[in-house]
Amino acid sequence: MDEARPARMSAADASSAHDMEVVMNVGSASSQSPIAELTRLAVAARTAKHAEQQATSPAVQALQLENVKAIAAGKIDTYA
Repeated sequence: MDEARPARMSAADASSAHDMEVVMNVGSASSQSPIAELTRLAVAARTAKHAEQQATSPAVQALQLENVKAIAAGKIDTYA
């Protein structure tokens, strides 16, 4: 049987998945000009770098942990 997977992806995982999709789409896109292609590649690279920085940021990880603790303690209404 497959390993258990979490029901939801974390924000970092979702962002990384989106970045990979963007990079794959950039590689397969037929552009009108080389400048447009280079611009799309630059944006994809910057987006991937930003996601990597956020995913490894201790401050972001600490904030996510505090949110999980607050939700578990019932301090945050997730149904609002």
